Amino acid sequence: MCRAIINKFMREIHMCIKKTVAKALSVLAATIVTCTLFAGDVVAHGPASIEGVWRVSRHGVNCATGEEVSTFPALMTFHADGTVSGQAVPPGSTSAYGPAEFGVWHRNEHSQGFSFRLLSYNYDDTGVIAGSIEVTGTAELTSANAFAYKASIEFYDANGHLLSSRCGKATGLRF
Repeated sequence: MCRAIINKFMREIHMCIKKTVAKALSVLAATIVTCTLFAGDVVAHGPASIEGVWRVSRHGVNCATGEEVSTFPALMTFHADGTVSGQAVPPGSTSAYGPAEFGVWHRNEHSQGFSFRLLSYNYDDTGVIAGSIEVTGTAELTSANAFAYKASIEFYDANGHLLSSRCGKATGLRF
């Protein structure tokens, strides 16, 4: 009789332990899923990485005064291999005249900053190359999902002669 009571008691303890472990595993699984969903790119790229796709608001800036003179949207992708690509249509142009931007980026030593350089070609109404645009910028992450940058923009004719230099700045939000 005592043996039967002890066996029954042991089965109940075993069932209780199973239920407790199952509940603990359920809570753990839910925590992992929640952290993965809400941490998003911070988990994937680390807290101080510019890697990923960004919605960018670019501003043409008067180099002498710092005053914003134009604003337009852009997309930028900083790839893990150190390349960067983007697409933007500045005021006064269309996507037919300003195709995609391609370039390189790297993390600046001893800082939370990043540097990049972009190149794009533009074309006239007949599809003949009209020149190129080179953007050189430095970016700082302002949070895990936001950055700001300042840039110099150089416009070249089809023969590679510098036509003008401009200034710019931008803010970006991780997509």
